[in-house]
Amino acid sequence: MKKFFSLGISLMLFSFITSSLYASTPLVDAVWVKDQIGKEGVVMLDLRTPASYKKGHVPGAVYTNYSKDGW
Repeated sequence: MKKFFSLGISLMLFSFITSSLYASTPLVDAVWVKDQIGKEGVVMLDLRTPASYKKGHVPGAVYTNYSKDGW
């Protein structure tokens, strides 16, 4: 039982550490986004809440509900 508990704690810590690393490293930066606005074939998706999207978003960004739209 102690082995399973230790394994569970280890997996949780590993998951937390790796997710923190990825969360702090953006895929793109603001300069890239600015350079891509309006380019053909580039779609900016806004996954925030509808209220946040309505308050303001990247020009041309498309709102989508990640959970409900099923992708």
